[in-house]
Amino acid sequence: PPEGHLEGRIETVDGEGVANVDILCCSPSTCLIYTTDETGTYSYSDIPIGPRKMKTFDHDERYRTTLWHQVVREEETTGLPRPIVMFEKQERTEWGGATVVLANGRLELTAPDSGIKFPIEDDNTVAAREVMPEQFPPLDVDPWGDDATGVLTFLLEPDHLYAEAPIGVVVKLGDVDLAGSVYDVWTVDDSTAVTSKVGTARVNAVGD
Repeated sequence: PPEGHLEGRIETVDGEGVANVDILCCSPSTCLIYTTDETGTYSYSDIPIGPRKMKTFDHDERYRTTLWHQVVREEETTGLPRPIVMFEKQERTEWGGATVVLANGRLELTAPDSGIKFPIEDDNTVAAREVMPEQFPPLDVDPWGDDATGVLTFLLEPDHLYAEAPIGVVVKLGDVDLAGSVYDVWTVDDSTAVTSKVGTARVNAVGD
């Protein structure tokens, strides 16, 4: 079958390469496992063509799982538009009631009446981190295109949170000058690393 080549780099927030990180390179039917070298770089050939969900796995459990998207093209080398930034794991907050506040008070999530399904039974803890758009892992597309001005990006853990009804989301901007502004809201499918627009959000009178 036709094959191609993938490469990229995984680094810390400070720009240091992260060595010996296992990477899952997954098609809909199978996953291959690769590992970064001492500089945090991965470079592998002879990979069947097609879109790939890429995902880190840190055996030391120091860093949060990172998800991104690459496409293997026939007889081509597919790189990344920016390095993959690995963030250290955060202390999680129990999402025991309807509403939880995360990301240093910037993000408020409200569960629907039907509740939230967590990936691990009896563990209903979550964490979120606000990051710069250039620190967000590359996906099938960047929703902001070539202009990240005014973009707000958050990384939520754990993966595979599920709700049968919409989750209420409030971003605490506190900027009344933005009242009435409308933001597009995008999310990432953690089974494919593909983005999709899920709605819009309007800034209220108090600037949130």
